[in-house]
Amino acid sequence: MTRHRTFKVWIGVGAAALLGSTAAGIAAPTSATGTEVAGEAAAARSFAPALPGGTAAMPMRIAASGEGGEAGSSEASGLDPRVQFLRDMGLIAGQVMMADELAAASRWEDAAVQLRHAAEAIYPRVARAIKRHELRRLDTPLKALAKAADDKDKEAYAAARTTLEARITAADAAVQRNAKPWTRFVMQGVMEILRNAATEYEESIDQGRIANVEEYQTGRGFILSAAKLVADAAADLEKVDPKGTAAVRAGLQELLKAWPGSLPPAVLVKDHSAVLADISRIELAASTLLNK
Repeated sequence: MTRHRTFKVWIGVGAAALLGSTAAGIAAPTSATGTEVAGEAAAARSFAPALPGGTAAMPMRIAASGEGGEAGSSEASGLDPRVQFLRDMGLIAGQVMMADELAAASRWEDAAVQLRHAAEAIYPRVARAIKRHELRRLDTPLKALAKAADDKDKEAYAAARTTLEARITAADAAVQRNAKPWTRFVMQGVMEILRNAATEYEESIDQGRIANVEEYQTGRGFILSAAKLVADAAADLEKVDPKGTAAVRAGLQELLKAWPGSLPPAVLVKDHSAVLADISRIELAASTLLNK
């Protein structure tokens, strides 16, 4: 059985203020020359999502959310497009990580739901940048993974997963080459992913318990993805702020307690306000990383 649900992406403007911005919402180095500013703008534009009809969507300073499959029309934040791309790649990676966990537990139908949603609702947000940077598209292996999950085919799942991982790695490398300093961009992407996880968590709760397992699982995947981003960049983050990096990693472990496993706990470990408080503490711990 195929399930469908509405997906809202949390789009904030707070991180953009930390970035600093040009008129187009693109970060520029302090005391940058005109050539450097133009280079920053071009790098950012290359990651901008597409509007319906194929034109590039550059950010505006309003908050918005909408159906993930309608990303082009809903993307209207002050975020640098490279942060948007990092966020959306992180959301895709989170749903894949959650699918892996569910497949390992033989919860194939739940795994397929995560993968199909990543392909149909989130991938369109990054498709333009993937094409512009001459990268291999992600939706094909995502759909192959979903079909393998539908068929409960472990060998096909493993093969599609290997293909997808190689393509995700290449996409991550492309944005890293165009986002300097990487530590600042990666932490802003992490914060955006965490806010989306909080939204999923809130929407999973009804009358003080987890009522929507799918939303809960999606949120858990997002937290796992954010933690992996920080772990992968830890060496660079520690050069900027070792204490802050340690506090961020500890904060992520504390936050993950709200999602203790692939199936929700019978009793909430944390309510939504506690999750938001944990995220605020992580953001405070990351303040130096977000500003340098």
